[in-house]
Amino acid sequence: MTSRFCPRCGRNDVRKSVRHGISDRLMAVVGLAPYRCRACRNRFYRLRLGNGSDSQIAEAQVLAVEPMRIAPQPITPDAVVPERLPVHPLATIPVAYSLLILSRDPAIRKLLCKLLSRPGYHTHQLAEAAHLPSELLARKVDVLVVDLDEPEQEGLERLSTLRANFPNLKIVALSGLDAPSIPGSIVLPKPFRRELLIESVQSLLVDAASACSRDVSAHA
Repeated sequence: MTSRFCPRCGRNDVRKSVRHGISDRLMAVVGLAPYRCRACRNRFYRLRLGNGSDSQIAEAQVLAVEPMRIAPQPITPDAVVPERLPVHPLATIPVAYSLLILSRDPAIRKLLCKLLSRPGYHTHQLAEAAHLPSELLARKVDVLVVDLDEPEQEGLERLSTLRANFPNLKIVALSGLDAPSIPGSIVLPKPFRRELLIESVQSLLVDAASACSRDVSAHA
């Protein structure tokens, strides 16, 4: 028995611990030795000074040694720099597009509005071609979808005049006959598929976006 006292129960029934683990070796580096109380079985460390006599032993606080926790580092493959893709022309134009439907037949106008009903498209209807110039001046129109329900020659002449007055206007013309092409326009023969109509509108929007990008670059 020694004069060392247990810091938990206060008894002096203390013996030096013979079991040495990793924590004991770490404590030995700073001069701490392991002891165990035979009464309460408390294991603690004391700082040994000098030859270990009663007057040269200073009691140390009980040290709770927590194991070091090292967060695992995720193993990631080498960073791959993605190939830079060219910017699509549609990314440079507004999100919402204004489509004007021109036809004297209300059923045709309703059908075209239904066929072009999709996110990002705002459709408007017009019955009389005579009101078209004022309508184009009053609102922004990205694509004009016109049903050539009047005599073909008169309709084509009207479109040519319209293109001369509004050179930036994009037109999708629906014709029952083989009509000649018009610059800046797409002529679809009747009957046509909905996918072809949507592709034609998107193609004209891309052309308009490309032209707008060229104008911006020219003035930069």
